[in-house]
Amino acid sequence: AISGGAFNAEGSTGIFNASGGMKTILTGGASFTPIVLSTQGGAASYAFMDETRALGDFTVTEGVTLDNNAFSPSFNIGGNLLVDESRGAVSWVKGTGTITFSSTSAQTADFKGKSVEKIVSANTAAGGLTFAGDVQTVEFAVTTSQLASAATVYFQDNSTFTVGAFKVDGTPDYPVVLKPAQGGVWHLNVTGTEVVSDVQV
Repeated sequence: AISGGAFNAEGSTGIFNASGGMKTILTGGASFTPIVLSTQGGAASYAFMDETRALGDFTVTEGVTLDNNAFSPSFNIGGNLLVDESRGAVSWVKGTGTITFSSTSAQTADFKGKSVEKIVSANTAAGGLTFAGDVQTVEFAVTTSQLASAATVYFQDNSTFTVGAFKVDGTPDYPVVLKPAQGGVWHLNVTGTEVVSDVQV
């Protein structure tokens, strides 16, 4: 395991480059800027053991298995999230944690259609959070009363956002805005609960 201990990772770059079996990562509450999971060729598996904070981007590259089922960590991401399959497949094994996008600058999330954990948007930028492609998630939540700000979420044109529970809770002063990224059409497929208030589309 890569653990906290005397290692101070606060604000540093977390580039994990491994091969072979499972590598466990214990952040100990430290933050990284950014986080990159890669391989030395072939395949590598990673499991985060505790809540993980990326002040910048979070990138998972080809050949990597990210096993969130092992410890069900939550992720707080301050930059973009990219599943990079430009040269090979990525395996995302979802757990029961939460992926939170939190920034005052525009963010992009590209899951490449993977089935992932609950997603929370805490982005307050005018450029908002953009989903760059299909998404499958157990739950999506935005609660602007907790942000004291409006929130905007963009969806790639012609993409499908499949979600179990859709909880988008705006207020008259702080609405949630849902828009297609390029001004066309996007598709929402809710398979479970819908809780929606003060939403603009």
